[in-house]
Amino acid sequence: MTAVLLVLCASGSVLAQTSVRTLKPASATLDREFSAIGSMRELADGQVLVTDEGENLLLVVHMTRGTATAVSTVGGGPGEYRKVGLLVPMPGDSTLMPDAGSMERWLLLSGARVVATVTAADSAMRVAGVRVVGADVTGNVLASKHRPGTPSADGTSLGEVLFLRVARSSGRVDTLARGSGLLSKLMPSSGAGTTMRRMSLLARYSVPEQALMFPDGWVAVARQSPYRIEWYPPGGGPVRRGPVAPWTAPRITEAEKRAWDARVLARSGRTPQVGAVDVPWAEVVPPYRNDGLLRLPDGGVLVQKAEWSGSQSREYDLFDRAGIRTAVLRLLRKERILGFGRTSAYVVTSDEDGIERLSRHPWP
Repeated sequence: MTAVLLVLCASGSVLAQTSVRTLKPASATLDREFSAIGSMRELADGQVLVTDEGENLLLVVHMTRGTATAVSTVGGGPGEYRKVGLLVPMPGDSTLMPDAGSMERWLLLSGARVVATVTAADSAMRVAGVRVVGADVTGNVLASKHRPGTPSADGTSLGEVLFLRVARSSGRVDTLARGSGLLSKLMPSSGAGTTMRRMSLLARYSVPEQALMFPDGWVAVARQSPYRIEWYPPGGGPVRRGPVAPWTAPRITEAEKRAWDARVLARSGRTPQVGAVDVPWAEVVPPYRNDGLLRLPDGGVLVQKAEWSGSQSREYDLFDRAGIRTAVLRLLRKERILGFGRTSAYVVTSDEDGIERLSRHPWP
């Protein structure tokens, strides 16, 4: 049921009255166990392509019949993949899946069939690689390219991310935007004998700015400081910069670090450690998670908020094409939105043993 509630920022003060939504009950639940569902793409016939990153499977599932069938196999031959990647909707009923186990392969699917393998001989493939985060109906793909930063005196560096629009027919590249990248730090580690080595470690809570391409060519870019959505038009022209969205970034204290470790321990059964080295931390909690953007059926964007010690539920912000936050979606902490179809939201639910299941809910 939709309600109008007061949304609190991280500091606990009232910011604004915002529509708070919850999901309607499931219309179908697949009776199958998954290890780690990665992405999905609803097909025209109602079936759904799903990747299981834990089992390295590319499947087509029928929610009402309860079936799940492998689409391809693991390997290096035509039509095969080494590691499942993001399922990117293409024009019609086609889908692009970058091979996350190879920097030089895409699979192209028509419906639930693999029809082609794109290799490095393709000019667009050479430019975009496997970091494809969207495609449009005119033959472009959007790719993100990460660049490391220059270490400061204390070994800390902030990288940069480029958002590239690449024409599939020619490989022509247009840099749409740049954003802040990953925070890392050079840390000492023990080596053989008296030799000391240094290794670069990614800071916990380090999340790059992110972008998503829509079929009509519009691109949404999520900024962090301040937290807002920017919309880039397909043919150039003025960028639509939405108003600043509510987010007071909590500082990462010792208590916040302990809360992080507790969440990892609850999920994996072990405390996250890298040998004897204490990994670096970001200074504040970012507004959203890594790979936290999803396309809404109405053309807006859904942003999955970052989890921190003050989180009471799993939250998502809904933004329209003007960059205005129109609602907040709240789920149980064991649930997460996987993606959307034309009139449905697909949800992954995890149990206490880490087993995942997929359900379909009416949307909106």
